[in-house]
Amino acid sequence: MTLFFVLFIFRGAHENDGYKRVYLIEFKATISKQSEINKDFLKLKYETKRTNYPNFFIHVLDSYNKETIKGLKDRYKKAFALSDDKYEHQNKIIVYICMRKIPKKYSHREQIITFNSQNYENELDKYLK
Repeated sequence: MTLFFVLFIFRGAHENDGYKRVYLIEFKATISKQSEINKDFLKLKYETKRTNYPNFFIHVLDSYNKETIKGLKDRYKKAFALSDDKYEHQNKIIVYICMRKIPKKYSHREQIITFNSQNYENELDKYLK
């Protein structure tokens, strides 16, 4: 079973002015299926209203090893490559992978990995060494 939820962050100067969505944040827990990640990335990339703000994908894992990182790298590569010709714009996505437990041999590493479509391979490769 995969746990997920979506968080929208709005801003508004006054309740009479209305509120505008600023950020869309998708959360996933555990290693998710490619189809689930694809669905979330398409929503984050092509949300009907373009903003100047990035959207976020936060992936929470209990722990990881090299195979976990290789699998994630492949899933993110496919998800970042998705496109939808119906839309003229594409929102930026920033991904955070949050590790709840880090194996002892990786204890010198960060618990949170941050990347986007331009640097995800380099950032994830650091965790394959």
